[in-house]
Amino acid sequence: DAEELRRITDDPTIIAAISFLRAPFTIADARMLIGQNANGRDLFRGIRHRADNLLVGLVGSHDRGTGTVEIGYWIGTAFQRRGYAPEAVRGVIGLGIQE
Repeated sequence: DAEELRRITDDPTIIAAISFLRAPFTIADARMLIGQNANGRDLFRGIRHRADNLLVGLVGSHDRGTGTVEIGYWIGTAFQRRGYAPEAVRGVIGLGIQE
């Protein structure tokens, strides 16, 4: 997954919009981001195209304490404006309601 994540994230438009990303976004950066899932506060999930399982974006949920959860996302520029972000955010909210 790290190479796919690097591919969609190492884009000046994406990096400029997300404060914690740096340029260039490397495989090591992708692995570190994926590894944050183990900290218990941040959870990143891949957004994949159903037909071919291609990674098109990422959605993250972040426990900010006192019952506050922040949700963020980015979609690879080639896949933007196709409805992936709203669907992914609805999915994350749905998972939170179930838990």
